[in-house]
Amino acid sequence: MLTFLMATLLFVGDPSSGPKVGEKLGGAKVKGIFEPIEGKEFNLLGRAKKEPTVIVFVQRKDQKDITRPTFRLLKDIDKAVGEEEKLNAIFVWVTDDVGKTEEFLNRAKGSLKFQMPVAISLDGNTGPNGYGLNDQVDVTILLARDAKVTANFAFVGPNETSAPKVIAAIRDLAGKK
Repeated sequence: MLTFLMATLLFVGDPSSGPKVGEKLGGAKVKGIFEPIEGKEFNLLGRAKKEPTVIVFVQRKDQKDITRPTFRLLKDIDKAVGEEEKLNAIFVWVTDDVGKTEEFLNRAKGSLKFQMPVAISLDGNTGPNGYGLNDQVDVTILLARDAKVTANFAFVGPNETSAPKVIAAIRDLAGKK
């Protein structure tokens, strides 16, 4: 009971996860899972230095499947990014078991039907070194220009109010009102 109460108190406001607005992104090693990056290992920072970037970290605690509200948020982000032409965007699963997560993603590929590339972090269950991802958060969304964070969203149990503010920030990053 005490643990539940402490966890509840921790997230009374918006949770914090990942680099803060204004901070530079560091290197992040990932392995591509779906085409066009399937099987490729690369550093996310490469393209983030050149193009406006959207990185969505999906954290799978205890290998649980993503919830329906989280899936809905991911689909809304995927659709919004798909409507923009000049964005570098990627979903990155953060896990301590790359093999099991890769199996899960390949099984779920037909249901997910993402336009955005999908990868797995190779930096373990805490994500990329120096990113400070909160392991109690389901989704951390970073928007960046010139590899500098312009917006940061972290959600524990996203709901229907989560997507509009993220989509507005994506449109702003793409230069649209």
